[in-house]
Amino acid sequence: MSFAPFVVLLALAAGGSPAPEDPRYVLHLADGRIVRAEVRIEPAGYSVRKGAEWTLIPSADVLRATPLREVEQRLAEMRKASASGDPARVEVAHAALGEGMLDDAIAEIDAVLARDPDQVAARAFVAQAPLALTLPAAADRSQEARLCLFGARALPAYRELAAARLAEAPRELASKELARALASPSPNLRAFAAFALRRLDPASQADALVRRAVVDPSERVRIEAARALRDARDESLVQRVAAALELDDARLRNSAAAALGEMGHPAALPALAARLAALQASGGHPGGTRAHLRVGNQLAYVKDFNPEIAQGASIADPIVDTVEEGTVLDVRVGGTSVVSVQDQRRALCTAMQRISGVDLPLDAPRWLAWWEGERLCNAATPAATPATR
Repeated sequence: MSFAPFVVLLALAAGGSPAPEDPRYVLHLADGRIVRAEVRIEPAGYSVRKGAEWTLIPSADVLRATPLREVEQRLAEMRKASASGDPARVEVAHAALGEGMLDDAIAEIDAVLARDPDQVAARAFVAQAPLALTLPAAADRSQEARLCLFGARALPAYRELAAARLAEAPRELASKELARALASPSPNLRAFAAFALRRLDPASQADALVRRAVVDPSERVRIEAARALRDARDESLVQRVAAALELDDARLRNSAAAALGEMGHPAALPALAARLAALQASGGHPGGTRAHLRVGNQLAYVKDFNPEIAQGASIADPIVDTVEEGTVLDVRVGGTSVVSVQDQRRALCTAMQRISGVDLPLDAPRWLAWWEGERLCNAATPAATPATR
């Protein structure tokens, strides 16, 4: 008696038919091309599906054929060995590109550049990878304008490529278009313009970048402008941004502190510490600053008469008085100002932390004490003996 029917029934009851094998392969051809497609292995070679048709590639033309699932598993194991955005992920991108998986490779580079836009290996990958730009807008626009529009919408890898293409354009045309983009109503376009200027020549638009680093309503634009000023390597630009710490608007003071932290220049530390000390000395509150507003009316009337007698004649001298009515409003700054001062302290301490690299809590007294120690140390340095110099 045969037990085969029972074995088949048991297999179906245990879990049904086995999962079909994935027919997708990665084929490395002798002419350098890489094909990723659905494949049927035949005695004469590999039949590759293109739409509804199958095209045979002889075995002699195929250097290597690897199931796609094995390639994806190898890439997944490489990703596990490093955190998202880690520079080691650039190696994953190279491995993916080597298997013809360009989209996967660019996704890895985007993750790395999103964390560190200046990562050397990731930028080198963008420069060497076979990437093509599809520029938007009508052809009547200049090439530089279309590159700016593309970069404003692109993810980090293609944004880097757009900036590189602008660097290859005539310098005068590129600078003129970036200056126009830096004044655009679009925050994405302004942010890309600041980014591209950082790659090309930030000193050429220093005035506009200083303004954008402090007063631009978009945080992304302020960060890109501050990075461009950092790469200009001009200490006078640090002092110009630091001057905004004395503005009346607390939001602009916070923006200036954040920009100085992004610029990372030690020359900003004295201004940041001075502003922090001034906040501490004021007690952190306006101290009952008041404002008054009166809305009212005055009505004049004759209150009485003073009789005056001269040469036998009586004259009535009227006494005029007024009646007032209206509303007086008295306003004093309250809790909102306390929150604003706390935000300022935090912004100043954060900037000092980023510039100095010192790991201290964001606590104003701690940072003022640290700065006082640094100041005394620096003041004592010139008094060193000639041997120590």
